[in-house]
Amino acid sequence: MKEEIFNLIKSRQYVSFAELQKCIPGFKGDYSFGLGEYNIWFWFTCSTEATDALSELKSEKKIFIHSASYLTYTLDGLAPDVPIVKKFRKYKSDRWAPVCFCTFPTKEEKKAAM
Repeated sequence: MKEEIFNLIKSRQYVSFAELQKCIPGFKGDYSFGLGEYNIWFWFTCSTEATDALSELKSEKKIFIHSASYLTYTLDGLAPDVPIVKKFRKYKSDRWAPVCFCTFPTKEEKKAAM
């Protein structure tokens, strides 16, 4: 699955969780992916294999998380019914941060690496 995820992101860029769920067999599951200690979640229906693959690709710096518009998910018909993150902080209840994946870092990550 890791290779399938990477190849999809590499070929399309700005790939949403909705696209991953639709295109990668076995991606959908019962686990969430995000920053649990802050109650900020990027996606709510991942398999353990999918979360492991994404985590490995991120730690290997093969993929990077970019913020995305909620409209990206609305157009795909897969926007979660959870309030959207307004700013980075610890929330009392679950919040959704719409994101997409690319094979290049954000401008902020590039600056931090310098």
